[in-house]
Amino acid sequence: MGEPIQSLPDSEQEQRALARTLLIELLAYQFAFPVQWIDTQKEFFTRDEAVERYVEVGPAKVLSTMGKKTVARNHQLQDQLRLIRRQFLSHSDDYGQICYEYEESQPVVTTETQAAPATPAPVAVAPEAPVAPAAAPAAPIVAAAAVDDVPLSALDIVLALTAQKLKQPFDQVPLQKCIRDLSGGKSTLQNELIGDLVAEFGGTPDGCEDLPLEAVGAALDGSFTGRPGKVMSALIARLISARFPAGWNQNSIRSHLETHWGLGSQRQTAVLCYAVSLDPSSRLESPQAAKEFVDSVVSRYGRHCGITISPAAASAGGGGAAGGAMIDSKELERLRTEQNDAFKHLHLALGKILDSDGGELVQKLAHSEELWQEADQKLEAWQAEFGDGFLTRISPIFDAKRGRSYDAWWNWARVDIASLLLGPGSTSNEEKIWQVLNRSNPSAFDLVKYHIAHPLRHSDKQLQIQPLEQLFQGYRDALQGDSVFIHRLPPLGPRTTVSPKGVIEYEEIPRTIGGRPDTYVELLKRGSRFDAPVADSLPFVRLCRPKASAWNYDDGLTSSYLDSVQAATSIGISFSGKTVLITGAGPQSIGAEITRGLLTAGANVIVTTSRSNMDFYRSLYRDFCGRGSSLTVFPFNQASRQDCQALISHLYTNTLGTAGDIDCVIPFAAISENGRQIDGLDGLSEVAHRAMLVNLLRLLGCIKQQKEARGYGANPTQVILPLSPNHGTFGGDGLYSESKIGLETLFNRFKSESWGDYLTVCGAVIGWTRGTGLMSANNIVAEAIEAEDVITFSSAEMALNIMALMTPVIAEACEDTPVYADLGGKMEQLADLKGLSTAARKQV
Repeated sequence: MGEPIQSLPDSEQEQRALARTLLIELLAYQFAFPVQWIDTQKEFFTRDEAVERYVEVGPAKVLSTMGKKTVARNHQLQDQLRLIRRQFLSHSDDYGQICYEYEESQPVVTTETQAAPATPAPVAVAPEAPVAPAAAPAAPIVAAAAVDDVPLSALDIVLALTAQKLKQPFDQVPLQKCIRDLSGGKSTLQNELIGDLVAEFGGTPDGCEDLPLEAVGAALDGSFTGRPGKVMSALIARLISARFPAGWNQNSIRSHLETHWGLGSQRQTAVLCYAVSLDPSSRLESPQAAKEFVDSVVSRYGRHCGITISPAAASAGGGGAAGGAMIDSKELERLRTEQNDAFKHLHLALGKILDSDGGELVQKLAHSEELWQEADQKLEAWQAEFGDGFLTRISPIFDAKRGRSYDAWWNWARVDIASLLLGPGSTSNEEKIWQVLNRSNPSAFDLVKYHIAHPLRHSDKQLQIQPLEQLFQGYRDALQGDSVFIHRLPPLGPRTTVSPKGVIEYEEIPRTIGGRPDTYVELLKRGSRFDAPVADSLPFVRLCRPKASAWNYDDGLTSSYLDSVQAATSIGISFSGKTVLITGAGPQSIGAEITRGLLTAGANVIVTTSRSNMDFYRSLYRDFCGRGSSLTVFPFNQASRQDCQALISHLYTNTLGTAGDIDCVIPFAAISENGRQIDGLDGLSEVAHRAMLVNLLRLLGCIKQQKEARGYGANPTQVILPLSPNHGTFGGDGLYSESKIGLETLFNRFKSESWGDYLTVCGAVIGWTRGTGLMSANNIVAEAIEAEDVITFSSAEMALNIMALMTPVIAEACEDTPVYADLGGKMEQLADLKGLSTAARKQV
């Protein structure tokens, strides 16, 4: 072996020669090294702590296939006895399963296409020439005539979901009508149906409610996977479990459709989908009743598609001896009854031989039937009380294995340096330089020094080196400090215009005051959009403390709070080393904006989401991570009690480590209830109330239990309560106001209950926030609302307001008494917000 190389050669040619030699040596080592695959398998498959999940990274499924065969040959029995279920996955074939990715529909693009029928009629086939009659055989078992199988279409799903929601048979819903007309002016029903379509397909065409069902189906066909989505699958599963007799499942129904009607798998699926719109009023009592129900659905399906579907008996032939002998249905039923009686006698005889009481097993079966009927009655009572979708919406989805962690901030700093070397892109060099400094680390610093000393050969050499030299000048100072978040955007205001073509256009423009640019902090302090406010005008945002039974404005605390906002817009604020739990941080949400800011400020952020798009969170971390930051994402349903308990238990047991704790909780998960007045409260309203109030309190209780068990009373967790100025002001939003008002009881519970050492409370009254998922539809009237000398906020501005509540000065104030932060922009002074909004919308 030669002497180690101390430094790289100077010339590029020598470097290439060295790289070639290194590659050859590595390949030689790889080929010469014994694999010892047999011993490796033995170690994996016989160890006490079983390995159940094997992932092969490579171009083909080679080693995983070998391992699967070895287990089947030598270890299958032991695995069954030890309840071990091994998975052999390949990166090349099973990437989605490895990454726990959900199947999602692609974004829907509205297209003008010719509407197609749900299932096209099959091509007619010429009959075969007649043959000479043969001797009549004994009655044969005759299969049904096969019907051409066609793929399930998006229109099939659209029609079935619409009919089910309207509680009408699918063949009585006209395809030429739109959802708005079919809903009969009931906005709640229309919104529910649109919501189901979005959940089923991942999106809907623009103006879906005003398109004929045929057009909706045609527009969705391009992204349709050919299989029922989660909504339709749940409806089918519920229909079978609630209405079919014991022993009948989807496989039983499909078998009957294939053998009795000759339907292929795709048409079988279509029949199952349409069956949900023909839901029987009660459970089908016998297998025969189940078959009759399925047969009736098939008959209606055939008429709807314009095709002839014949059962097995009818397709046995054209009569005479050629078709075989026919069996009378009554005679067949008599034979079946005699056969069943014989089986019962045989069962009793075997029972007398095998046990002392020959009827014991029969009694057990009878008792099981009673239990089944009792469970069925409970299920029907549950559905009658809570509605069809309640159980699905409160079902747990938390799975620690599906968690995702992102913490490679140091590597993204190196990527930013590389992008600086390649020249200007969509982001300015100044912003990139600040971003790299905010992610500074010694290894990236070494990379900067190397490229300054060894510049790349490029025609634009100075452009590439200059930003690195700027980096070099600021790097040492950056390494000494914490990463910070700086809000650099100017204050923005809404503007709505109508183009000459009559198109409503909305935009956000920088705010001005007296002809000059306004600043965000000055706007908040001034308490007025105008240059000469009332002398005693309160700020647009203000903090209050409790006194007796009222909230008193605290000028000193408000001043400290505004100083934090000022710092965030100038020198920056840091949350390095802090751990923050955020529920409800999907795209276009305040929670997502808070996550961006906290990551930039170096925090460890734990986000929960009920959605499955991890690309959003991966990109969010890549673009905004600061030094020392991390992002952990878990699937979570805040409407599920089990998820609340499982999430907090997992965090304190695994994610946070032995001494880790949650410094702040931002429980912003919300469910829209738009269109529901007091006479339209339904299961979704109860689910939303459960998620936004009941289980929010339960989540905090779980944190208190974990902190108490670990003795973490010296570090109370700050809770940012999402309150609202909407106390029924908007109307038509279900139990939303009740959920928000109910949270305010925590202010009194802080003193009256025993959790004050573990949790502190800061209630944040969230003002009108433009552009979020819940409020984006109201953007066009925001300018008219601001004419009343109130302000609305962008989602980034509201995120800044909330992050300022988490700074040390406010967090420490919350330890003494709860703090009430009115971030409403003086929205409470509007006497008739609903009337103003309605008038502004009509004017637009």
